Amino acid sequence: MALKTRVKVSEVNNLHDGRYCAGMGVEMIGFPLDASHPNFVDADKFKEIASWLAGISFVAEVNESADIDFGTYEAIDYIQTSNVSLLSTLKAQDLPLIFKVDVSASATKEELEAQMRTISTDVSFFLLESSDRSLDSETIEMLSALAKEYDIFVGFGLDKDNVSEIIDQINPAGIGLIGGGEIKVGLNDFDELADILEEIDTDEFA
Repeated sequence: MALKTRVKVSEVNNLHDGRYCAGMGVEMIGFPLDASHPNFVDADKFKEIASWLAGISFVAEVNESADIDFGTYEAIDYIQTSNVSLLSTLKAQDLPLIFKVDVSASATKEELEAQMRTISTDVSFFLLESSDRSLDSETIEMLSALAKEYDIFVGFGLDKDNVSEIIDQINPAGIGLIGGGEIKVGLNDFDELADILEEIDTDEFA
C-alpha cells in the first residue's frame, strides 16, 4: 500500500487502529503517554500493540512531563511534544523529536515562523494542528509558504474531499490525522480517518 504523502496518526490506543494504519501504509502512529490523557497508553499496552505491528514507526506523545521511563516502552522511534519547556529534557533521549504547533485562528505566518525558527534545529518536523482554523485560501497560502522553509505536517481542516488538493497546493512533508477511540473490542469509529487514507491511496489510481 502506498500513500500520496507521509502520514502520522495520533492518539492511537488500540491494536485495531494500529493494524489498520499499518496496512494502509501510514508511516507513524502516536501513543499518548501522559497519564491524564483519555487515551493514555501504558508500557504494557504499548508493547502488546507494538508486538503485532511491523513496518511502522512509533511516536511517544508527551506534553505534560518528561519524567517517563521511555526504556520500558522499548520500541519508540520518535517523541512528540507541544511543550517547549520539555524539549531540552526530551533531547537527552537521543530520539528524533516532533513538535506540535497550535495554529490559532489569529496566528500569522510571522508569528508561527518566529516560534518554529527558535527550535527548528532540535526537531525533525512540525505537526500543525488547530481547533478553530479552517483551511481557507489565506491559511493555505500561509502554510504553503511555511512548507517551503520547514518540514511541516498539516494536521487540521482535512477531509476526504479536500485532502488531495490540499497536499498539491501546500506540498507539506506530510499530513497528521487522529485515530478513532475504541468503542468496544474490535469496533472503532474512524470512518473519517479511513476515508482520507483511501482518498490518498495511490494504488487506487495505479
